[in-house]
Amino acid sequence: MFDSDLKDLLKADDRRIIITGAGGWLGLALLDLLDKLLGPSALERVHCFGSSERTLELVNGRKVPQQPLDQITQLAERPSVLFHFAFLTKDRAEVMDDDAYCKANRAIQQLVLNALGQIGAQSVFLASSGAAYRASDASATEAMRIYGRLKLEDEIDFSKWAEQSGKQLIAVRIFNVSGPYVNKISAYALASFIADVLRGQPIVVKATRPVYRSYTSAEQLMSLALTAMLSAEQQSLSFDTGGKKLEMRELAAEVAAALNGSVAAVPAMIDDAPDDYTGDAAGYDRLMAKYNIHEVPLRQQILETASYLKNIM
Repeated sequence: MFDSDLKDLLKADDRRIIITGAGGWLGLALLDLLDKLLGPSALERVHCFGSSERTLELVNGRKVPQQPLDQITQLAERPSVLFHFAFLTKDRAEVMDDDAYCKANRAIQQLVLNALGQIGAQSVFLASSGAAYRASDASATEAMRIYGRLKLEDEIDFSKWAEQSGKQLIAVRIFNVSGPYVNKISAYALASFIADVLRGQPIVVKATRPVYRSYTSAEQLMSLALTAMLSAEQQSLSFDTGGKKLEMRELAAEVAAALNGSVAAVPAMIDDAPDDYTGDAAGYDRLMAKYNIHEVPLRQQILETASYLKNIM
C-alpha cells in the first residue's frame, strides 16, 4: 500500500507527531501505520490525546499512553504535525441534546485551534466528513445535518488558521473507510455484513431503496495524509475519500464472495430515491497517484477488516 518513500520521509523528518482523538478508529490506524513503518522508535515521537487518560493498545500488543485533550496546551513549543480526529460523532448527536452536542464539539475545536500556535504546529490533518455535504440537505436526518454543520465549521475555522499562519492544512471529507480498529460495527454496512458472515449467518440487506457506498482503507488514507504532510511542497489540500462505488446488494455480494458467505433474500425496492454517500473518487485517485500511494483492492479491504473483527467479536 505504501512504498519506501513514506518510510524515508518519516526518517528524514524529525518533527513531533500529535494526535487528538487517538483512541478512535483513524487514530489507532495511524499509530499502527507508524509502528509498521518505523517500529517502537516512531511512537516515541508521538503524543496522543483523547477524552481521558488511558493506555491505547495496538493489535500487535504495543501500548501507547494517551493524555486528556486539555493537556495539549502543556506541550512545549516544537515543530510538529498534528492529526485532529477528536470529535463527538453523529451517533452522539442522535442521543444528546442539540445544544449540548454543539457546545461540546465547539469546545474541542477551540481548544485545539488555540493550542496550534503555542505548541508549534506546522501542518494539520483535519478529519472532516462527507456529512458536510448534508449540512443543508432537507432529506438528511437532523443528527446528520447538525453533524455536517459542525464539520463545516471545523473546515472554515481551520482553513482560516492555515491562511493566517501560512501553515499547511490537509482537510479531508471522509466517507467510508475499512480495516482494523473499526468500531460501532452495527453502524457501518461493511462491518455489519462481515460480522454476519463471521457469526455463520447470511448477510442481511435491509435497504428498500438504492444505497451507495464506497470504501478506502484507513491505512491507505493515513499513508496519503502522512506523505502529503511530510513532502517538500507542504501544499494545503482539501479532498474527499473515494473508492469503488457499490450499491448495498453489490457490497453484500462482494463480502460473501471474499469470505465464503451467503446473502439472505433481499427486500424489494419500494423507493427509488437513492442514498448516495460517496465522495469524489476521481480526485482521490489523482492524489494517490501523485503521492505514489497504492490502492487497496476492495477484496483485500474486506479480508483485513474481517481478520480484525474475528479477534474482537
